[in-house]
Amino acid sequence: MIRNSMLLVFGILLSSCTLPSTLVYLEDTEERYIEIREVQGQGVGTSGARVAHRPSWVNSTIEGNLIYILEGLHGQNPRIVIESSNRRSYQVIYQIGDKGALHVVARELGCVVSQEDRNVYAFTIRVQPGGHRLKPAAEGQTVNPEQVFGSRDEGYPLEGATMDDLAKFLEIQYRYPVVNLTSLDGRWSIRLAHDTGFLRPQSKTPTKTIWPLDDTGLELRVEKVKIPVTVVKDKPQ
Repeated sequence: MIRNSMLLVFGILLSSCTLPSTLVYLEDTEERYIEIREVQGQGVGTSGARVAHRPSWVNSTIEGNLIYILEGLHGQNPRIVIESSNRRSYQVIYQIGDKGALHVVARELGCVVSQEDRNVYAFTIRVQPGGHRLKPAAEGQTVNPEQVFGSRDEGYPLEGATMDDLAKFLEIQYRYPVVNLTSLDGRWSIRLAHDTGFLRPQSKTPTKTIWPLDDTGLELRVEKVKIPVTVVKDKPQ
């Protein structure tokens, strides 16, 4: 069982980590470990990391340019906009699950973090012109979109999913914003084909704009929509 989003978390750390580096910031306390180094080269990826005096902590090393690092620190949430002129490469070691790591790293690399409503490209879920073909879920059936796993034979079971649950599940799968623009209420019995979990656009503004969502009578469109996002930008001079 494979999630698309796991590719980022368990990517291969490339060879730039062996090149000379300069320590930018170190926070080593009982609550947090964050190490930031500027590195030479264009390596991109993540791997596990060990901190000798914190043997029980689950740490990660992430390496790449500023955009790659901040998107990685934002976790499974792709709703982030980064506006920075910084093109240097860094290596960051941090504790997995540290929700404040993004703010610390952004601050130390000369950026500020805010929450704003922005018009961004996203997948929107809409009902096709002929209507949907969804069946209501059994009474009391619910699903946690963050805990849905699939297989090639069985696909992805979303029994008891609301349309917002479906949007959340696809957003995690694709690492691309997904917004429910149907007016469908209630919970539904949905099973998506395995290949549907690999529709993620290859660019921020894909040329293909409509995908049927299996045989559900729903479709995904690429549109600009206003949604709340995390915005990271350079500090004012």
